[in-house]
Amino acid sequence: LSREEVAAQTEPTRQWAIESHQPPLYYAIGALLVSWTDRSDIDDYLRTNSVIFVQGVTENNHNVWLHNPESSGDTGTAITILRIYSLLLGLGTLLFVHLTARLVLGRGLYALLTTLLVASIPTFISLSLSINNDNLVILLYSIGVYLCVRVLKQQSLGRRHVIAFALVLSAIAVT
Repeated sequence: LSREEVAAQTEPTRQWAIESHQPPLYYAIGALLVSWTDRSDIDDYLRTNSVIFVQGVTENNHNVWLHNPESSGDTGTAITILRIYSLLLGLGTLLFVHLTARLVLGRGLYALLTTLLVASIPTFISLSLSINNDNLVILLYSIGVYLCVRVLKQQSLGRRHVIAFALVLSAIAVT
């Protein structure tokens, strides 16, 4: 859809359709996490922020939606759950960054500084607090890098390693 077509949509779910080409793993897990909530109030909860469309700044604009805290259903709860889910994925990424840094740099201060450096990247912070499948992609790639470094350090590739690589690569493919 073009910017104008997205801007012309009045239903929030139609505007979300621009993400429908994404692989399903992150969204399937998210759907399971919020499956018990009543999100029938989504039209009341999410309203388009028409100011960004008037200004013409729609591409990569994080202010597309205005949230109505007085809605009657569980949409706000579902969004909070999905943001916590994304935050946990971000924390998992930091864990594997730290584990990889320890393999490469040892248990000293440099491994901790490496983790703090990644944790302080503004885009990483923003993504980790948003509902976005990139969080799972980043975590899975972090796991993959960790596995690669571990195999290189051990200088052996066993059946467990092959299975772990296959699982991570398969998860990446569907994320």
